[in-house]
Amino acid sequence: MSGREFTGADEGQNSAADNDAKPKASLMVKLLIIPATILAVYLTIIGKMSSPEVLPGEAVGAGFGPVLLGLVVVGVMQVSKVNRNQRSRYRTFLIIQGVFILLQIKVFLG
Repeated sequence: MSGREFTGADEGQNSAADNDAKPKASLMVKLLIIPATILAVYLTIIGKMSSPEVLPGEAVGAGFGPVLLGLVVVGVMQVSKVNRNQRSRYRTFLIIQGVFILLQIKVFLG
């Protein structure tokens, strides 16, 4: 036989490396997702309700915007293999919610 022989130990090492290749989201990011999403939805609804010509149904519908846009962006990011893990999905969604929060704060202040 020429070359290297493959043993069962080599296979075990490869499967362990595959498991490490998919990073998990940290507990802090997971815990920040819920309040950030609720705050983004709330601020969007309040921002829309501040205008007198907007009906309540329109404001509630606009409140779903941060969630839907976040899910769409996460879905688009899945095209890249680098972003096909839990940590990337959570971080991308959290960043989108943060952008919505900052935009709504800007609307309230100016």
